[in-house]
Amino acid sequence: YYVVFDNLDVIVNTDGVPISNAFDDLYYWPIKNTVEFGNYYLKVPFSDATFSTYKITDFDLAVFPMGDTPLNFTTPGGISVLNKIKEMEAAGKRVIIIGRSLLTKAFVTQPNQPVQSFFYNYLGIDETFRMTTHTPISNGWRYDGYTVNGYPSDPISDDARKWANCKRSSYGSDWYDPWIWTKDVEAFKIRNDSTKYIPIEWASKIIDDIEIINHPPSDTIMGVRAFTDNSKMVFWGLGFEYFNAWISINLAQTELWQAFEWLLVDIPKIEPYALIVPNPVDFKAVSIDTNKIVGIKVTNWGRKKLEVKDIYTFGFEDPDIFEVLNPSPFTLQPLDTHTVFVKFLPKEERKYEEVLTFESNSYLSATIDVDLKGLGGPEIQQGPAIAVVDTVYFDTTDRRGFNIQPITLYSVGTSEIIMQDKKITDNASGAFSFNTTEDSKSGMAIQPQTSHIFNIRFVPQEFNKEYTGQVKIETNKKGDNPFNYIVLKGWSSPPVPKIKFEVPFDTIKVIEGSTQDNLITITNTGSKELTITKLEFTRNDSSVFSILDGAVPKTIEVNDWFELKVKFSPKDTIIYMATILIESDASNLTQATINLKGQGYPIVGVEEYTEFEGNDLFVMKAMPNPNYGKAVIDYELKGDIPNNVEIFLVDVLGSRISTLFNSKVNPGEYRLEMDVPAAKLSSGNYYIIANVGDTQVRLPIVILK
Repeated sequence: YYVVFDNLDVIVNTDGVPISNAFDDLYYWPIKNTVEFGNYYLKVPFSDATFSTYKITDFDLAVFPMGDTPLNFTTPGGISVLNKIKEMEAAGKRVIIIGRSLLTKAFVTQPNQPVQSFFYNYLGIDETFRMTTHTPISNGWRYDGYTVNGYPSDPISDDARKWANCKRSSYGSDWYDPWIWTKDVEAFKIRNDSTKYIPIEWASKIIDDIEIINHPPSDTIMGVRAFTDNSKMVFWGLGFEYFNAWISINLAQTELWQAFEWLLVDIPKIEPYALIVPNPVDFKAVSIDTNKIVGIKVTNWGRKKLEVKDIYTFGFEDPDIFEVLNPSPFTLQPLDTHTVFVKFLPKEERKYEEVLTFESNSYLSATIDVDLKGLGGPEIQQGPAIAVVDTVYFDTTDRRGFNIQPITLYSVGTSEIIMQDKKITDNASGAFSFNTTEDSKSGMAIQPQTSHIFNIRFVPQEFNKEYTGQVKIETNKKGDNPFNYIVLKGWSSPPVPKIKFEVPFDTIKVIEGSTQDNLITITNTGSKELTITKLEFTRNDSSVFSILDGAVPKTIEVNDWFELKVKFSPKDTIIYMATILIESDASNLTQATINLKGQGYPIVGVEEYTEFEGNDLFVMKAMPNPNYGKAVIDYELKGDIPNNVEIFLVDVLGSRISTLFNSKVNPGEYRLEMDVPAAKLSSGNYYIIANVGDTQVRLPIVILK
């Protein structure tokens, strides 16, 4: 979001030796160490490689410490600093330029008309010159100290004074040199247009560390902040390395941070950021035992979702003096606004003060206090008056889903409000409607100091779209305009895949040494194709389970399904467990597990099993199990009323083999003989299924030939 280019300025001392870590100390760490900007501050070279990765307009603010590099510097690939600065300006992004000899090169030693035009039109620089900072003496010269002085109340320099070309000391401490001694420095004048070009600071010479030779501040300007056609910029003609190492460099670093603040104040924050107005809130005079309602607007001045989690008063006054009428938590998308209404109800003639607190995920200000004050007195709005929110927001809603939001109208005057008409307009998509017929009614009266609530339903018909509408309300409120307009805003979610599993068995029962294929149905119940990227076992006792056709990636279209075939081959008459891991791009379950349980049965003659299955209404068992197609089924219908009982045999795929019984029976115990012709059967697992009323009982059974 913010970038500084670190290869344009090589900082050296008076002898021309590079100063170690100077660049980072002056231009990188002062911002990188701040909580406001540090996490988003990037240091890169101005190079072809950088701009193959980033667009300059990816950043909200770019810092160009140029040093002695001219502004028309161009990379081997033809990328120009000047063009990138203009690109930022055209996109409404912010720029800081810091140099040592940019003006001298552009206007004198390396004249360049485009750069000269830029300085004149964008930064308002009208006249440039070099200010002498040395005095000839008999054996050479001596350096003359000078100060760079901030303008009072300027948001960047704020009357700060920085010393250069001289030693400075704190009381009783060592004397500190500047990083660089210099014989002259650049200065300039600016165009006479204070609406666009505002000087930040100006220079003046000093004598004997005491007397200030005050040049007119308009003659020796060292920095300017400018409002361009599309953006804002800051320019310093003097590098920070010229200042004295004691205090003055620290002041320059602070000014860099304050330049960030000034340049970015009107650009939304990167994180969620609550902007609350008015603050403080003054209810002024309100008659005793009557109330006044004021709306407090909360705006998300950030680029991520703002979640206001709690709203409450501190408790300086009784709870019914200042009451939040809509204290519920709410969520705001970037740049959206929500109005919180507060009612003031004085009980006696005196001053009242309270603190209203908002708790949210707002960056750097998770808790924001709003001062409330009012006076118990004679004043109240006369006649009918109304208070209502400006905008109602609907949470992101699935296509053809719905979201309902209430709207409250407050009668805040001395006489009743008549709701003459109420309609939804500017609703071309048809996504907004009154929730019920009752919500759409008008003609009712809202008594003073009471409220009326109606509900709006939001039903988006398309994916990933912003919807807007408007409620137009006509009342008898005092004044020339009888209308109030409430903007409706809602969003539909993008199409997403969703996954659903159907496992039609609890325990797979197979004769030891045999195999059986079992089907698990995977359905895409979402609105976008589903892609399965992983399909594997994380547990598989004795490797008796295997997945057939488990190749990935596997795509399932909307409302389509895939039948996953799992083979079970028990090696012994024990219980086996397995877990299948499924990873996909499903929005409801990106990673899912399916637990499998299987049991091996012995060959007939080794052991006979009797199985019981049932519920509170019906129980049945089959003997013998395993069998050769003939078995006795004992079942019991519980309760005290008759019910229809249907009993039939199916294979593991759910195909019906034979209907064994279908009739209405009274509560009691019964016996049924199963005799299925061998020609219809093969050895394997089957289920005896009983449908009883609204319930179903499944009894696994093994049949041999």
